[in-house]
Amino acid sequence: MLGMAKLDNQKSAFASALCKFSEAILFYCSNKEKAVDKSIEKNYFSTQIYAAFEIFFNIWIKTSDQKLRHIVIEAIGHFVNLIANEKLESDLPKIVNGVLGLYKKHSDQHIISQVILSSYISILSI
Repeated sequence: MLGMAKLDNQKSAFASALCKFSEAILFYCSNKEKAVDKSIEKNYFSTQIYAAFEIFFNIWIKTSDQKLRHIVIEAIGHFVNLIANEKLESDLPKIVNGVLGLYKKHSDQHIISQVILSSYISILSI
């Protein structure tokens, strides 16, 4: 479905929705004492999130639209917390190198730093 999005406004809508969905999953899983269904785990979503991550990281992040790139970077920051540990560990050099390359292109370096930090925190919590 994500591969069929051709226009930047479509990509922006998908990226924003998946970013918020990932953020909601992380919030729900970190507040299990208040959760209705305590059996839900982050790893339930890792395969689908990894598929979205691949499209976001390899294709959409290269856009010239700064607004879309910002949303994609933010989504990737949430995705890295949901990706399976083995895949994150093997992809970490690619993620860090790719995101570091964005420091020159992107005006908001704070969001880029958050992605790198999230990646390392996820790896350290293995």
